Amino acid sequence: MSSVSSLSTGVPHLPRSPLSEAISGGRAVPLPAIGIAVDSPAALPQVGPSVGLPHVHRGRRGGGCPAFTRPDEYMALREGGLVLVHLKRFFERRAISRCLEGLDDIASVADVPCGPGRLFPYWRRRGLAVVGIDCSPPMVVAAAQQHAAMGLRGEVVQGDAFRLTESLPEPPDLVASVRFCYYFGRDQRLALLRSLSAASRRYVLAQYKTGETLRGRKCRQRSRNRHGDEGKKYCSYAEMREEFAQAGLVCLGIQPIGPWSDRVFVIGRKA
Repeated sequence: MSSVSSLSTGVPHLPRSPLSEAISGGRAVPLPAIGIAVDSPAALPQVGPSVGLPHVHRGRRGGGCPAFTRPDEYMALREGGLVLVHLKRFFERRAISRCLEGLDDIASVADVPCGPGRLFPYWRRRGLAVVGIDCSPPMVVAAAQQHAAMGLRGEVVQGDAFRLTESLPEPPDLVASVRFCYYFGRDQRLALLRSLSAASRRYVLAQYKTGETLRGRKCRQRSRNRHGDEGKKYCSYAEMREEFAQAGLVCLGIQPIGPWSDRVFVIGRKA
């Protein structure tokens, strides 16, 4: 079992900041106004471009990470209504499970960016120690509360996905990056994948958008019409394999969520 599994249980770690006062005595305490805790750009790390979604902070010039600042609205946007949320979760997690099938040497995962801990319940069901990493202080606080409430092994830290080794206490067996890669062009995606690979002990799981599914073809064209080159990036399966290879990863498989989704998961092993 990975040494990450021996990390402290439910003890979130945060850099010292006004938001870090929300974590007291190794215990996450409730923040009734997480959604509006950080409205000032000066209070957020300078980490990335707005991507046209609500409450996203624009930071470092020339690229970086989308920094979502409203955990509650993020979850509503990502998961939808009561019926839709269950369908989305089922098919997304089924795709992840198919990627990880047969990989019995995974005891720990770094979820980056973890947001408010959306995938924490899935990692817990797999019995994994979980390190959650996000660049947005409100997301880190929300994820720390979720992590502590679920009694997960591991911790939550604030960090940059592009400099991931600086944030991880120890290398996990799996680094998972969901709903993130497709915000970036090819050069930045390669830099991101290399960061994920360098931080992982064994495997990297990344989610892409593709035009190779039925819905993907429609969404790709719609994105081009609306946003041109500034929209989310779509890749072919061949491009995904090539990018994994250039990041020092052996592509083990590509798993679409389904024909009704434009998202796929790619699983790779460190070469």
